[in-house]
Parts: sequence; C-alpha cells; structure tokens
Amino acid sequence: MSKYKVVKTVLTKNKDGTPVRKYSNMDPPEDRPNYASLQINEDYQGYKGIVYTPIDLPKLEVDMDQVFELINDPLLEQVYPGTTFGCHHGAGKVLFLKENKFREPHGDGQWFEWVEEEMPHVKDFIDRLPYKTIRQLSFVAPPNATPAHYDEPYWGNEFMPKQSPSCYRIRWSKVTNPEEEVFFMTKDSGETKYYPYLPPETNTFVYDGSVWEHGADKGFAINDRCQIIISGVLDIKKHQFLLDKSILKYSDCVLYNEDHT
Repeated sequence: MSKYKVVKTVLTKNKDGTPVRKYSNMDPPEDRPNYASLQINEDYQGYKGIVYTPIDLPKLEVDMDQVFELINDPLLEQVYPGTTFGCHHGAGKVLFLKENKFREPHGDGQWFEWVEEEMPHVKDFIDRLPYKTIRQLSFVAPPNATPAHYDEPYWGNEFMPKQSPSCYRIRWSKVTNPEEEVFFMTKDSGETKYYPYLPPETNTFVYDGSVWEHGADKGFAINDRCQIIISGVLDIKKHQFLLDKSILKYSDCVLYNEDHT
C-alpha cells in the first residue's frame, strides 16, 4: 500500500478552463509567465516513470541552529561574499555552500571554505551524490506557503527530461512529521496534491522537476525546518543505479507518473 497522501481541491478556473493561479518561478523574469508555458501537460520521460522516491542513503545529520547562526552571521558574508542571498521568489534567505552558478547550465561552483570548517561531513555527503556538475547548492527554508512551481529555469529542459527525476533534496524538521507532510507534488496546478512520505531512516529524496510541479502548504523558520537543494547535471548511469536501489528498498513510498488520475 502506497504511503503518500492524496488531497483533491477545487480550483477557480478562467473562462478558457485554465486554473487561476500564481507563478512563483520567475527567475529569470518572465521565465514561465502563463499557463501555456508550463510543462505539466507534456509527456513525462523520467526513469521508469518515477516522480518521487526516498533515496537509499543514511541520514545526514545537521544542526539547524548552526545553520540559523551561519545564515545570520554578517561576518560570514564579509569573509565569503555571495554566501547568502535574499531570494524574492519564495525561498527566503538562502545559504550557499558553493559559489552560485545557477544561470549557467553547466556551471560548477567552487565550495566555500567555510563549509569545510563548519560542516565537512555535509561536503563529504554531497560529493558522493551522482553529480557531474553542481551549479547551485544551498540551505533554504521558505518562510511562507509556496504555490505549485518549478525550481529550474525553462532552459533546464535541455537536460532535465533525460535525467528525471533529478531534484535531489535533503530535509530536516523539528516541527513536522512524515504523516503530516506539507510538501506536495502536483501535475494539475494543485487540484490534486500528492504528499510523499519520507521514512525516518533517511532524509534524502529526489523528485521530478521537468513535468511535475511541487509546493508546500506552510513555511517555517530555517532553524525549525530546512532543506538542502541541489541543481546540476547528473551522471545518469550512477543516478539510475541509485534510483533502482532506492525504489527496491522504499517501494511503498514511490510516486509514479501513472499514479496521477
């Protein structure tokens, strides 16, 4: 029996039948300015139809109070310019672990030296993930609810479909539990929300960002709930090997594209 929760909602529709909705993925500006520019009606090409799965890796421990202190330490930004950034698109203030190369499709930022000093085990963990290049790597904690959206710019479709599901995330929370998850996946602008289950023995998961959107019903302070988000180009062979291990171990937690009705 699948462990994800499904919630149906009633959306307000325009005269043409499209939903009245907000667009939070506007970086760069006008990236997907309207319903027609979304990919939610495209065919999903993800590996074995997987949309979400926990990842078969041990739990990565992080002190969220330490993350809070780092992101609010003015000295850190002085010593390592570009470490923090106030995102105006819903993510709130973020803490970069690598130099941000988000707008460079094949960019690969250098690690900030503070990571080796403050949390070298996080660097070691990330380095073992199946990435060829990582153009964005940060701690985030959206302070408010976030509507259905994509994290990747539209030009990400150059490489996203063939490596999907490819949005690796690592999450920590003091204020939520797996049975009452606020993170959701959707393929119809939130009319049907799927709340995936993240088992307690891991906090790493991966989901699609090429067709399916995602969002959250509530926001939190970064020392209560936060996650590491990663954007980059994957080694597809290694990635799919890890996917196969993960869906075997967590078979009842996997969300497939065919599950959407």
